[in-house]
Amino acid sequence: MNIDKETISMLLTKHIVGTITPEEQKQLDAWRAESELRENAYQRLLNDDWLTRELNRIRQFASEAPLVDMKQRLGIRQDSSRSHRYLAAAAVALLLVAGAATLWYRDYTRVTPPELTAEVRQAMERCEANGIQEADVAIQSIEPTRGPQTSRTKQNGKTEVGGETETPTQDDAVKKLLTARRVTTRQDKEYWLTLPDGSILHLNNSSRVIYPEQFIGDTRDIYIDGKVYLMIAKDKRHPFIVHTPQGDIKVLGTEFAVNTCIEGNACTMVVLVNGHISVTMPDGEPHDLYPGDKALLYNDRKDPIVSQVDPEPYVAWNTGKYLFEDCPLDKLMDVLGRWYGYTVEFDSEQTRQLLFTGELDRYDSVEPTLSAISEVKRLNIQIYDGKIHISQNK
Repeated sequence: MNIDKETISMLLTKHIVGTITPEEQKQLDAWRAESELRENAYQRLLNDDWLTRELNRIRQFASEAPLVDMKQRLGIRQDSSRSHRYLAAAAVALLLVAGAATLWYRDYTRVTPPELTAEVRQAMERCEANGIQEADVAIQSIEPTRGPQTSRTKQNGKTEVGGETETPTQDDAVKKLLTARRVTTRQDKEYWLTLPDGSILHLNNSSRVIYPEQFIGDTRDIYIDGKVYLMIAKDKRHPFIVHTPQGDIKVLGTEFAVNTCIEGNACTMVVLVNGHISVTMPDGEPHDLYPGDKALLYNDRKDPIVSQVDPEPYVAWNTGKYLFEDCPLDKLMDVLGRWYGYTVEFDSEQTRQLLFTGELDRYDSVEPTLSAISEVKRLNIQIYDGKIHISQNK
């Protein structure tokens, strides 16, 4: 809802003083509902002790002393006419508006780190306790030239020159990442990472994040390759941009999951848990996503494919769970095999296609996990020589 600053100031003042009309109240309510940021500013405005004191002064206009005091504080000359009461009221209104503007600006410029739920904190603790919290961290320096180029990685004070790598398009966002930290998880590890702005990222196994040591400029840019859950610090002035092989994701402060390993790395999947984000593919237009939206970004398309889903099965891994619903057993075991480091064998195609619905503990050892699967589907599951062999009971 587009309302100019003068109108908002007038509506806020009338609301506090008690002279707002029903129609004006509707305008103010609509403005308040536009964003959480404005709601926070509004609530802080109403709860501020200073504003309460000034409101009490308004209510005491029948007394001459507060009026004189107020006019002296504002540098207003004494006037014996009856209009001095209205002048003092206007002065108080100006103070209220000034207070509202100050509070709004503080909220606008404030960086608010994400709030972690008890479930997330427990997952972080279990990840650490199980020895899974581990990643390779390096400082990456890539010279900003187009096309194939040499990658130099600095780690532990040494510089290693690698093979040729392909640089993304050379826009300003990418240039910020040319000298950055690179965090990579192995097949059997995951990693919780706190960025310079307070945002928290959870890297699943076999994933990579590149981010600058400090966010500089108008945006906060990172690059993701793999499966990552993001809890972004709110910063109205500096949008957070996630670059993926298939497109970019723009956020202000929210939670969502990104997986660039869909369909043989030809697709990136974005699932929004809460808040509001937009996704933009190369040569495409921004597309807004809302809670429960899943977007698939394909290399050969300009626009994402968006659908409504239950986010929980897509993000349960963030809190240490695997959720499966009517999932073919071969796909389920592909996930578990990679996580626990086993190859999987089936006795028949029929066994492969058995459907599984249930919840598994990501931080359990492989034995109780396989035992739960075998009991539900009445299977014979054996482990030997680094392999998991699955067959149906006869």
